[in-house]
Amino acid sequence: MTILQLLSDFGIFLSWFFAGIKTIFISILAPVSFIFSLLKAIMGALFLAPPNPSISYTFTQDILDVFNAIPSWSVISSVLGAIVIFMIGIATFKLLLHS
Repeated sequence: MTILQLLSDFGIFLSWFFAGIKTIFISILAPVSFIFSLLKAIMGALFLAPPNPSISYTFTQDILDVFNAIPSWSVISSVLGAIVIFMIGIATFKLLLHS
């Protein structure tokens, strides 16, 4: 064997060895890096102003006029909401008793 072949083999071995060490080092630091990135994103989001909503869920004035024409609409809508919540409670209770 020539000296050039031995140097080439030694260089390939060192390349393989340091690639393995690099993989082990990256695997060890991956959870730390993930936690740091997560905390950085959370801290960055805490101090940003909330984004403006792009979709508006408001009704047109014509629709609001129709509901405002109904006498005691606020009471009726509250009662309808309470009935829906009550029905959901009964359905949940029946499901819990059934199983």
